[in-house]
Amino acid sequence: MTSQLTARSQKQSASAYVIAGKAPQPQARGGDGADPSSVSNAHLLRWMFQFIRPVIWLVAPACLWVAVSAATETLSIRQAG
Repeated sequence: MTSQLTARSQKQSASAYVIAGKAPQPQARGGDGADPSSVSNAHLLRWMFQFIRPVIWLVAPACLWVAVSAATETLSIRQAG
């Protein structure tokens, strides 16, 4: 019962912010607000490639398509002289 009351009061306080025009500011991921220059390259690469995970079945054929078209263009230019 207390958790329901707490959840209800949190929702009401959040709606009060929106009504007043002051939405709560989102926290940085991890909550530490780290300086971007302190993030490692490995962390950035992992972060960037996590977006490929849901569409990996589209990425593989797209890469193959680009490779085949580049090879075809290169071979046709060599043939034309």
